[in-house]
Amino acid sequence: MWEYVTDNPSARLYKTGDLARYLPDGTIEFLGRIDHQVKIRGFRIELGEIESVLSDYQHVQECVVICREDTPGNKRLVAYVVGDDDLDISALKEYARQHLPDYMVPSVVVPLTSLPLSPSGKIDRKALPAPSAAFSQSSDFVAPKTESQIRIASLFAEILSLHPQSISLDDSFFELGGHSLLATQLMFRIREAFEINLSLRALFDYPSVSDLASAIDQALVTGDYQSQTWDLEAEAALDPDIQPLTAIAPIVSPMERIFLTGATGFLGIHLLSEILTTTDAIVYCLVRADNRDAGKERLLSKLEATGLWSENFTSRIIPIIGDLGSSRFGLSATEYNNLCQEIDVVYHAGAYVNHVWSYPILKDANVLGTQDVLRLASLGKLKPVHYVSTISVLSTSQTDQPILESATANYYDLPKVGYVQTKWVAEQLVWEAAKRGLPITIYRPSRISGHSQTGVSSFDDLLSRRVKGCIRLKCFPSWSGLAENLVPVDYVSRAIVCLSQQKSLFGKAFHLINPKSVHLREIFDWVRSLGYSLQEIDYTHWRSKLIEDMENPLYPYLPNFPESPSNITNLIEYDCRNVIDGLRESGIQLPEVNQDLFKTYLCYFRESGFLED
Repeated sequence: MWEYVTDNPSARLYKTGDLARYLPDGTIEFLGRIDHQVKIRGFRIELGEIESVLSDYQHVQECVVICREDTPGNKRLVAYVVGDDDLDISALKEYARQHLPDYMVPSVVVPLTSLPLSPSGKIDRKALPAPSAAFSQSSDFVAPKTESQIRIASLFAEILSLHPQSISLDDSFFELGGHSLLATQLMFRIREAFEINLSLRALFDYPSVSDLASAIDQALVTGDYQSQTWDLEAEAALDPDIQPLTAIAPIVSPMERIFLTGATGFLGIHLLSEILTTTDAIVYCLVRADNRDAGKERLLSKLEATGLWSENFTSRIIPIIGDLGSSRFGLSATEYNNLCQEIDVVYHAGAYVNHVWSYPILKDANVLGTQDVLRLASLGKLKPVHYVSTISVLSTSQTDQPILESATANYYDLPKVGYVQTKWVAEQLVWEAAKRGLPITIYRPSRISGHSQTGVSSFDDLLSRRVKGCIRLKCFPSWSGLAENLVPVDYVSRAIVCLSQQKSLFGKAFHLINPKSVHLREIFDWVRSLGYSLQEIDYTHWRSKLIEDMENPLYPYLPNFPESPSNITNLIEYDCRNVIDGLRESGIQLPEVNQDLFKTYLCYFRESGFLED
């Protein structure tokens, strides 16, 4: 037996198997036990890390998270919480979605009066009740009546492991605990049950039992599913009270105080680092958290996790606790007015990114949030706004020529993707604000890949999941020349900060794209050359293999892979002369996307545990 001796009476001993992490101030945060580590949909998940986040919620007293498989093949995270009288489960779920990546958000949150304990006083995880036993009918419960409603309610219950009689007519699949993976499974079951070819997007258009049943009944009669449509042109109407010309024009406009949205996102954290590195500015970061200390810790932890941390950053980061999806960011009148007076410039990189959700779900954060950014920039003193859009707002099949940076697409040419629609509407608001006198720049990046030097990447993007998913399947599809347009995140962040500081460029848009797209076959050839055995197979066969692998990290992205490869469109060509001219004397170069770069990415994937050796 080993005996450890220390002169420090407050010293803490960590046992083998304890999980912890260093915080920026050098303290150690205990996260849980390694024996509480699970693997779901290809992701290793530390249950203790989820418990730590949920326990920070102000109305939660105790919490435990487990992985359940009540239905064979359907693993899901279930959180059991003991809270005070003010605990609102819906609010707690939203809190979890804001603070955890999608794959770590519990499917179900079960409120308990106390957690079951073993004779030794430890939490008895085996005694935790099945979620279905914890659900009860609310006072506004309405039983499904028609054959379609009853069948859909039954499928909801089957996929979510709930009792069929607990599903109300107005219950939303997602409010009951559904997520993208379960939604994909549900739509396969609906197609079989109703013998109808329905896309996953229908569930986001009509998430309740009642609305989905009505949409399916109509499609069965008419033979045509009617997706939800919105008048995007009417949506792109900037509030008339946003009048930049009435703001006070500063005598000088130094970048001393910057307001940054989206700082905890993948691009946003790199923008924060670039601003702090290349300027002396103080950066006010809009961040979701319970308080300023928690917000500051969240930002510093993100910088550390991405390898961007520097000791001199601490005093120059000011967390602004708020939410892009709330009116005036949810700030008090005093806080909001102070920002209007203090801020010199705004970088708006915040948005809710989801390529399946419909326009109304994303509107508050992506459209109304942008409008509130423009309002803030127009009150008090005039503040330039540097807005991060996406190259997808120019998606069109109507041209065989490179699309100029000065171009704007018609909304009816856009893909029927809620995220792209919200970004198009938001960009129109920015252009309208410019017409009213607001200094602006707009940046349209293509697919942002990992850092070119460190390899640090987002594990939630389609490229990372595509690589991991195909390695898991040991094959990749023949895509008839489909290509990716990749731009490393360090190039994008450096370019935005550099271009934004040139007043002569105000009023312009910039295509942050790669002049040379890379064929997917070439990407997988690089992956194979680095030691992974991958076979190229027919697209339809590959898709069938993916459908059978519900644990695959690519499975939730099935809606992105149509049944027929003929429906897959290639990338459009975009002009980027504004970027070339603006960066000409900067020394900023676009890293070449080649085998060496992918070696850097794959090394990071392995070292981080995203890929197994």
